[in-house]
Amino acid sequence: GNLIISCGDDKKSIIWDVVKELPVQTYIHPGFVNCARFHPDDTCFATSCHDKKIRVSFINNIYRFTTLEVKN
Repeated sequence: GNLIISCGDDKKSIIWDVVKELPVQTYIHPGFVNCARFHPDDTCFATSCHDKKIRVSFINNIYRFTTLEVKN
């Protein structure tokens, strides 16, 4: 696909459109973001944060997201 995800200690994960070279969506987390990965079929992605929660975001349509939190 045309999307990539970045994350870091700035408490953000950012979805980027590599064709347009612009950010699509920015997610603010309560702590630094350890990891971000797309599902192989590009229908969703997961992020993990310092708060020990996994957030799974589904890409429903072009640039429309639904986010769930997985708690321990």
